[in-house]
Amino acid sequence: ELACYLTGSVVLNRMKHEKYPDTLEGVIYDPGHYSPTWSGSINREYDDTAWEIADELLTYGTDIDESVIFEANFEQGSGVYQEIGNLKFCYE
Repeated sequence: ELACYLTGSVVLNRMKHEKYPDTLEGVIYDPGHYSPTWSGSINREYDDTAWEIADELLTYGTDIDESVIFEANFEQGSGVYQEIGNLKFCYE
């Protein structure tokens, strides 16, 4: 659940950042960034929790630092905000 929240938060933060598109679709489909868009898994069924987190983020926004704009299995930017499993959520 936390990884889902942080991933959604990174998307919202990117929408506000000058380096990325300013729309949800633009960020998600930005070439080379989110593998579910090229693997096709973006079209799978999502559980209720994922929908609830998405609804919460789109309604209220995120409470993480707006400079957290990276998510990958390696460290990037100026440091790690939070690590969950092999995912690292990093500052610009």
